[in-house]
Amino acid sequence: MMPKWSEWRATYRVVTPMFCAGADPQKPELRAASFKGVLRFWWRALAWGWYNGDLTKICEAEEYIFGGVSQGQSKVRVQLRPCGPQPTGPQSWDPAQAGLIYLAGMGLVNSRGQLQRGVASSNDLRFSVIVHLSPDLSDQHRQQIRDALNAVGLFGGLGARSRRGFGSLTLLK
Repeated sequence: MMPKWSEWRATYRVVTPMFCAGADPQKPELRAASFKGVLRFWWRALAWGWYNGDLTKICEAEEYIFGGVSQGQSKVRVQLRPCGPQPTGPQSWDPAQAGLIYLAGMGLVNSRGQLQRGVASSNDLRFSVIVHLSPDLSDQHRQQIRDALNAVGLFGGLGARSRRGFGSLTLLK
């Protein structure tokens, strides 16, 4: 009998409007692959300290945990579950908020004031992340994943324009 994968849950709240979409750019959509990419980014950012800047060890550990050509399938699987109201779209922006539109970047709003891309309002949008961990992961790797989940909630964002402060997340539990 094969050992079971363990499961962790984390709940996040969207703090600022999030520009996120799937195949239909008009419809907001939270995607597990997007969250896993953000998780991997923050794991990589933290790994510099864990491995004392040894890029070879960082690359080997990243490929072992998140999968790659030589290591095969990822040992971390991610699912997203909505908590409460879901993002809606398209939305209109108040012309009085022209400064916010400018900060968001060109091409987001059409001539009628409607967003060209899916936007999830930050009004109490919450979602749970279910992380499935392979039994092959060491305690050290599990702690690294936990630290990366915390980093997403402290510093991370999701979706387009996240580097401009949109799509900021906070970890609730």
